[in-house]
Amino acid sequence: MPTNVKDWFTAKEIAGLLNVSERTIQRRTKQFETKIEKGLGGKKYLYSFNSLPPIAKSTLLKQHSTEQQLTLTNAEDDLNLYSNLKPWERKYIDFIIPILKASEGLKGKELDAFLVQQKNSCSGKNRSGLSIGNFYKIRNRYEREGLRGVIPGYGKNEGATIIEEESYLFFRDIYLKEKGTSAENCWIATKGEWIRTHAGEIPENFPSPNSFLRLLQQREPESVIAYARKGEAYWNRYYGNFDERIYDGIAPGSVWVGDHMQINTAVFNMLPDSIRADVEKLIRFDKTNKPVFPWITVWCDFVTGKWMGWNLHAEAPNSDHIFAAFLDGVERNDNEIPNEIYIDNGKDYRSKDFSSGRQKKIKVQIDEQRTTSLMSILGIIVHFALPYNPQTKIIERTFDTVQEWLDQGLPGYRGRNTSDRPEALAEQIKRGEILDYAEYSNLIDYFIENVFNEAISNGKNMLGKSRNEAFAEGYKPLRQVSDEALKMMCMRVSDVYTIGRNGVTVNQLFRIYYYSAWMIPLKGKKVYLRRHPKKYQIAYVFEYAGKDIEGRYLGKALLNIMDTAALAKTDLEKHQLRVVEKAKRFEKKYVKEAAKTNPVDPRRYVENLAAGRAAEANNYNRSMKRGNVVVKTSYDELVQQDNEMKKTGTYGFDVSKVENNGKKETKIFTFFSEKEEFEKRNKKGDASDTSPNS
Repeated sequence: MPTNVKDWFTAKEIAGLLNVSERTIQRRTKQFETKIEKGLGGKKYLYSFNSLPPIAKSTLLKQHSTEQQLTLTNAEDDLNLYSNLKPWERKYIDFIIPILKASEGLKGKELDAFLVQQKNSCSGKNRSGLSIGNFYKIRNRYEREGLRGVIPGYGKNEGATIIEEESYLFFRDIYLKEKGTSAENCWIATKGEWIRTHAGEIPENFPSPNSFLRLLQQREPESVIAYARKGEAYWNRYYGNFDERIYDGIAPGSVWVGDHMQINTAVFNMLPDSIRADVEKLIRFDKTNKPVFPWITVWCDFVTGKWMGWNLHAEAPNSDHIFAAFLDGVERNDNEIPNEIYIDNGKDYRSKDFSSGRQKKIKVQIDEQRTTSLMSILGIIVHFALPYNPQTKIIERTFDTVQEWLDQGLPGYRGRNTSDRPEALAEQIKRGEILDYAEYSNLIDYFIENVFNEAISNGKNMLGKSRNEAFAEGYKPLRQVSDEALKMMCMRVSDVYTIGRNGVTVNQLFRIYYYSAWMIPLKGKKVYLRRHPKKYQIAYVFEYAGKDIEGRYLGKALLNIMDTAALAKTDLEKHQLRVVEKAKRFEKKYVKEAAKTNPVDPRRYVENLAAGRAAEANNYNRSMKRGNVVVKTSYDELVQQDNEMKKTGTYGFDVSKVENNGKKETKIFTFFSEKEEFEKRNKKGDASDTSPNS
């Protein structure tokens, strides 16, 4: 505003500018920015220049400014006013202003014809404002007051409500609950609360459920309602801030992301017709003879989203499936390993049950310590991502693509939730139309290699290239490892086995076992196996050291290498028989050589045995004396006397009292022959000695 134009004006001055009465300005005081000034005549209102209608400003500026300054001031005023309008006010202004501009200079019949044309070209409420009488009023206000004069008057009651605050707060408290009840039920409960707190009075004009819901939506941001009603995971996915990842400097293949997904297509997991002809199915999978929804564990490239390796399995996922899928990816990538990996932990996965009834949640537990330890051996940095945080993992988005492209076109597809479940699913399973497990396994292998990884993608890092093409263009050589270094990545068999006559027997009924010559001296040892999910003919054997404890690696064993034909006819069968017989002779020779001993003299053996037994007894006595505390009692003297009598044979008698004192001692004989022999020696006898003492 020019400096020579004053800031405040009286009602009389403004009335002169607008050609209206002073009383009219005073009645419209609330439309202006005012201040009160005290003078000799009392208080009076002064009106700010900034709040004056455009026509008044124009008149003042014409007196004190140039035409260019006038145009800029009006435009700025209208722009500021327009930016503060309500949406419905702005919509009306956008409609009426072009018509006012186009009708400049039109009067009478020309204006009437123009308005008829405009009415025919529009619909709805806008038609009612284009009568010639009403339009003249609008145009006069616009010429006089500018944009301010044509602002519609409806919508002034926005935000006003007849809902009592206490009722609204009660409705809010029960509606903003995660997985809470419907707005209708919340409204009924709120109405009941109002009746209970108002002495049973039933309201006649109680606000409707939509009224409560609209008031809630006016007061609470949409994101707050989403967080309260649908939980943090939903809010984080659709409303929470996300980081815009910059992939510059990350080479394809250097970072892998791992996760599990349950397939939404039912397959038959059946025993094969000929077990001996299809050993792979028996030892690789848990046969159930019923439909299952298998899982797939996947490692994908962090930059391109290419699936590097995967492992299909019927059972719930665990750490072993992660390692098996990782091994598959390394082998598909010429034994090259990534520098870093991302993996989820503690996440709840979908139901394993087939029925749509009670759901049993499967919680995947990843052994962080073991995972970190094994990856550290390979020099790989491990990151455990936050659960329920798909922004950190590109793999979550690839799962949706695979399900949409593959699963939805197969028989047995059940949908992502119960509401999407096809009605024909049960009939498809009953008629046996769903795929066999092995068929689906081969199908998904083909799909990933030839469709998913080869399809053109318009993603952030793809720019119209396929995943394989983008991976190849940005590829940089990585570290390689040998097959032996990857043996710890193989599947671990949960059962504990014992090395028996023919090695480790996996299935007694079908005589499936693993054997190698190094097992000969270890028969009877408890072990567990790790096997490649596809190269099942080889097993890596580890010593069993306890549950969830990694045992010592013992060696490699082969599947059923001791099998021979009952009647060896062909050269191959005869060769196999010679190999088996050679292995048996080797084992027998080893055992015979190991059982050889040096001869031991029998007398030496007995003497050593006696010495050892005596030493055992002495040790036992000493240990008893050292291990017990002897308590002295008043009977100890009697015991001591008894022991003394046993030694001397006197038993407490005074021997001096029964001495002979010079008398001849009478000889006592046990047998008569003793007496005859005694008499012959002494050549005399005594009549008293003729009776033998028996």
